Amino acid sequence: MTASFPVVRPNDNNNLVRIVQLALGDYGYSLTADGAYGSGTLAAVTAFQGSRGLTKDGVVGQNTWAALLKPLDTNSSGAMVKALQAGLGIDVDGSYGPGTDAAVIRIQWATGQTQDNLVGSNTWAAVVGARAYVHGVGPNQLYRSRWHDYAVNGYMPANELCGIAQNSNWRFACRGVRDFNAMDAAFKVKFGHVMPVTSWSASLYRTYAQQVSAYNNYLAGTGNLAAKPGTSNHGWGLAADISTSLMTSTESSWLAANAANWGFVRDVSGEPWHYHYIR
Repeated sequence: MTASFPVVRPNDNNNLVRIVQLALGDYGYSLTADGAYGSGTLAAVTAFQGSRGLTKDGVVGQNTWAALLKPLDTNSSGAMVKALQAGLGIDVDGSYGPGTDAAVIRIQWATGQTQDNLVGSNTWAAVVGARAYVHGVGPNQLYRSRWHDYAVNGYMPANELCGIAQNSNWRFACRGVRDFNAMDAAFKVKFGHVMPVTSWSASLYRTYAQQVSAYNNYLAGTGNLAAKPGTSNHGWGLAADISTSLMTSTESSWLAANAANWGFVRDVSGEPWHYHYIR
């Protein structure tokens, strides 16, 4: 595999610019990582290019990317790790922890690379490249979002998740919240109360750690059926558990018959409470 990088130019406004801005921080350039390629970013890029004997044109092409991005591993930290995390679409904290490690392994798997936790030129190219992956429920699945290039099941960026109307602390994929709230409102009009989402906050979005806990409980016989960690619809914020035990049979039947109007289906055998958002 030959590393190939996209071109970033002045006046661009996207996540690639943000990656450049964060990576430049590793060389002492202090920039606001806002994704906007303005005069400050141009000055930093041209200064960096000059320091590396490159053409000072402000265009971040193959040679500038190659000089800018450093190899990383699980012992790395700092601004370059932040650039990696921004490209992976996970929370940006500068620490190469388990979430970053999992995201690197998944993108290496998805692009046919050795899964070795080492971020070299080919892995960097996959992170900043224009490849788009479809979200899914299998292991190692990635997706391209509105802003972030990649996200990983159970490690969704905070700005991809939104609170639902009945409890703003319970998070669902932002793209599905409007439909969830509309379904909830219709249920309330029909029956006089909101849908009884099961009391565990992870009944909607479920972090990887919460998936591990749920799966361990399932294996121990102390919890409901649970998907293997990293494979759950909940890990994308695209599933909701609506308590059948807190609904009458009439309410359960109505929800099962009408949920598809808002993009929700029951697609897990043996889990009548599990509604998967598929729009």
